Amino acid sequence: MNRERDNMDSDCNCISQPTEKEIKETNVEDFFWKLPDDILEKILSLLTIEEAASTSVLSSRWRYLWTFFSGCLDFNGRRKMMRLKSTTCEVICRDSQRFVSWIDRVLGSLKYPTIEELRIHLEVVSGSDIDNWIKIALEKRVQRLELDLFKGRICHCSKFDCYDNCKAYNFALQFDSVSNFGSLTSLRLRCVDVTNEVLEHLLSSCPFLEVLSVEDTQYLTSFRISGPSLKLKHLQFSRCTKLMNLEICARNLISFSYFGPKTNVSYGNVESLSEVSFGGSYLSYVIRDLHQLSSLFMQLQTLKLNLVNLTVLGKFLGKIPALPNLKHLKMTIAVADKRYLIHCSAFLKASPSLYKFTLETIFVGCPNGLDWNFKDHPCVGLRGLNLRVFEFIGFTGFPPYFEFVMCLIRTATLLEKIIIHPPKRCQPELYQFGRDRAIQLRAMFPHLEFVIL
Repeated sequence: MNRERDNMDSDCNCISQPTEKEIKETNVEDFFWKLPDDILEKILSLLTIEEAASTSVLSSRWRYLWTFFSGCLDFNGRRKMMRLKSTTCEVICRDSQRFVSWIDRVLGSLKYPTIEELRIHLEVVSGSDIDNWIKIALEKRVQRLELDLFKGRICHCSKFDCYDNCKAYNFALQFDSVSNFGSLTSLRLRCVDVTNEVLEHLLSSCPFLEVLSVEDTQYLTSFRISGPSLKLKHLQFSRCTKLMNLEICARNLISFSYFGPKTNVSYGNVESLSEVSFGGSYLSYVIRDLHQLSSLFMQLQTLKLNLVNLTVLGKFLGKIPALPNLKHLKMTIAVADKRYLIHCSAFLKASPSLYKFTLETIFVGCPNGLDWNFKDHPCVGLRGLNLRVFEFIGFTGFPPYFEFVMCLIRTATLLEKIIIHPPKRCQPELYQFGRDRAIQLRAMFPHLEFVIL
């Protein structure tokens, strides 16, 4: 009888006893639900706004917690609108307006007095909508503001006020009288019309601004960045087609990026500048006058050059100044012309302290010529490199680039790590061929650490 009772007790224990995992999950859940509202609000602010808002259905307590969201508000309508490209104009306009209305509701519902960041990525629908969103963000003392108002103009109909979609948004300061720009630490503008006067006013009104990025604007013509209290650390200009003069005098500036047409750029007090990135026709101008920038290049630790469509010929390569402090060199070239590898080698020769070299190739067609004569190989003559890491983005495995990697490995005797990114998976044949060739390289050099992505 006792044995039977023991068996019954044993069976009951097997049924009623929760597992260790269930106990842990229950304890975590109970602990989480017992947290005070202000802690839960902080946790919600680490999520996306969509995820935070979705918690409103959990219980009556959670219904309005999300309205105290204070993190990054990322309203990205780019992917959503692109997916609708093949549908009718009425559907595109309807969904676009729904997205705008959703942004209005979210921003209008927020109760927390501050927000960290506002990102808006969508095709311009109404300037007044953008004005209102910026006004709300500035009233909440937003720290980081990013406007990416692309001009794809997905819809081409004449209904639903679509005509205004082809116009760039004008970033003016008509809301400055009721809002405070002083909280901004980062401002990024893309496909936004902004004038010299507005940018200069912003710099003078934003004592904590550390990041300024302006891309795809038609109104910026001349700009001076200067001021004794300027805290600017990162500056970027890209495809500002009318920009003719740029004067930089910013002692705290760490990085500067310029991609676009030839522009007169003068560098004043930039003693902290350690990273530059150049591209477009401006790079051709820079390489032709490298001697004028020799003092700037000597202090650099990171140099990024986009050589795609570069018009400079090899005769200028002998004028590359010494880069004694350079630690990271990144060069972007077109796959279609292997001659750009000669430019890469010329900069490698000028960088005796280089730790990492990143080579990125953009596929725009098959290379001109498939083989090097070894005596003419661009890596021949490279000696004394301190290179430890080599990264190849867009590795196709075509003979000139396969041979370049092999020659670089044999020349850089201190090399420890190779990182290879085959072409994007959207190009399955190129991706597989590049991956197979990378695996072949790994087998040839087993003493190196290979990372194939």
